[in-house]
Amino acid sequence: MQYEANASHLNRLIRAERVQSMTFGRHMHYSFEFFYVCEGNISCTVNDISYEIREGEAVLVLPNQSHSYHTPEFSDAIMLIFDPIYVNEFYKFINDKEFVDPVFRPNEPKLFSLPEPKDVFGWKSVLYALCAQASAQCEVQPSSHKNNHLIEKVIEYISQNLDGTLRLEQLAENLGYSYHYLSNCIKDNFGMNFCTLVNQYRVDLAASLLRTTDLTITEVAARSGFSTIRSFNRAFKNLQGITPSEFVGTNK
Repeated sequence: MQYEANASHLNRLIRAERVQSMTFGRHMHYSFEFFYVCEGNISCTVNDISYEIREGEAVLVLPNQSHSYHTPEFSDAIMLIFDPIYVNEFYKFINDKEFVDPVFRPNEPKLFSLPEPKDVFGWKSVLYALCAQASAQCEVQPSSHKNNHLIEKVIEYISQNLDGTLRLEQLAENLGYSYHYLSNCIKDNFGMNFCTLVNQYRVDLAASLLRTTDLTITEVAARSGFSTIRSFNRAFKNLQGITPSEFVGTNK
């Protein structure tokens, strides 16, 4: 499973996209994810439970829930990814809870008159409205996944210390947990070990810097917390499938 750091603490983001025939493997991130089907249908799996989303229906995936999408034939959809900071009160309400069934029917006009990117208050209005509709239509129950608060602390620790040395031993000591308990918790929730999770964060940050700045590859490697170019190149290719140089060539 992939942990999408670029949809997490690294960026206080709101991302809106129109996507067709969406198929995306199992992943998770710190942000909310709203997916509305305009035409066709799509299969969505949330925490290992599959749901069919038909035309006019939507799903609201909560922070740190694993999810995936598969389009059997055709789908045209709107996807919104947004940081919990934009719906802070709803985030406090839904924390440690989950929807029994996250599929609902939202108010369509809100989706076809989205605010401008910098209109924070406009976005808050739209996002709170969508969350309110989801909570009104979807039954809420206590979360079946344990350690949500602990996982958030792990994510926060990684995102705030990317430019330094990240050690699981130090994190376990800071949080007051045993090394083995924390290691198993990370594997159970992210499907990877601590080192791979850290590299996922660093590579996602590096990819963002390579795409949006004029920094050299060496400078990006240093800012992303890699001690050597060799380790940076190896981690980047393992997670992105291409080298940093090849990535720059296809994104400039």
